[in-house]
Amino acid sequence: VLLLEAGTASRSWRLRMPMAALDRLCQSSKFSWNNWSEAESRLELRRLFVPGGRVIGGSSSINGMVHVRGNPKEYDAWARYGCRGWDFESVLPYFKKSESYQGQEDDFRGTKGPLIVHKTSPTNPLDQAFIQSGEQAGYGITEDFNGHQQEGFGTYDHAIDKGQRVSTATAYLNPISHRSNLIVKSRTRVNRVQLDNLKATAVEFEDSIGSHKVFANRETILCGGAIWSPHLLQQSGIGNADQLRAAGIDVQHHLASVGDGLQNHIDVVLQYACKEP
Repeated sequence: VLLLEAGTASRSWRLRMPMAALDRLCQSSKFSWNNWSEAESRLELRRLFVPGGRVIGGSSSINGMVHVRGNPKEYDAWARYGCRGWDFESVLPYFKKSESYQGQEDDFRGTKGPLIVHKTSPTNPLDQAFIQSGEQAGYGITEDFNGHQQEGFGTYDHAIDKGQRVSTATAYLNPISHRSNLIVKSRTRVNRVQLDNLKATAVEFEDSIGSHKVFANRETILCGGAIWSPHLLQQSGIGNADQLRAAGIDVQHHLASVGDGLQNHIDVVLQYACKEP
């Protein structure tokens, strides 16, 4: 198994204990891509900052450690559009298999996976006040955002163990880093996936030494996130044919939806000064 990572393989304390330096993580060129959106017409042409993990573990190494699954309706919609096996009933066993939930086990939660997940225990009276205000406004309360009811007010799950971040790197990669059949190359940039009869057969990448091509015996998995995965697909000739030709890329497969309609979650910070508590 060959793992190619564009960023660093750092195990900095900032990645393990990030809440004191979360903003610095997201804005650090060492750990983040520091992307900016194009001017948004509905936001008075402002450009929005879009951080993304540039380190082993990707964005799970720099995010706020909130552990929330996608909405079941989204997965069911994927299945309706032709992605067989991606309906929520089919993916739920893998969600359960991935986590070691430190709460009560039920039909939606797993307790034997590598990703340790805790339920947040509110200690500030304001936390409960916000939840109660949501209920009073008619939105309802949910005890588990990853359970049978996602909509409502409640407390998050967090991927934290003993006060330290649990990322995909610490949960999946570190425990098996000693395996002889695993090669991890950091500070590499993948430029293209080679396709033969629409099958991924090789990956072209570059590092400090030069350009390389490695062939896949079994499969190739893209995990570059919402921005870099479609970007790499387009560089490999999969995407809107007109856009690819305009960029001088040979079209391997016309798929207009690649790189189109990206929606990222909104992060709105509300700050108030209060006398109590």
